[in-house]
Amino acid sequence: MGHRVVRPEGKHLTLRIEGEATAAEFARVLPPRIDEDGQLLGIPGARISPPDERGISVSLLGTPARVRIVGVAARVWREVLAAAER
Repeated sequence: MGHRVVRPEGKHLTLRIEGEATAAEFARVLPPRIDEDGQLLGIPGARISPPDERGISVSLLGTPARVRIVGVAARVWREVLAAAER
């Protein structure tokens, strides 16, 4: 994966990443989904915000947990998230 920097900020954690390949890996491993064999992949209860100029936020249902992932353009996030859904 590309370079990463983690910074705690009040009520959330900010994770700065670099590169489309790193964003694609996060898009592949974070969202919960069921694979063709019926196995749960990703983080159960994780929700990803729509990408914006600040990046994406990953929250966990039923908790105040939130991680903001920054450093990649919204366009890249949209592309890699759509590719991971296919």
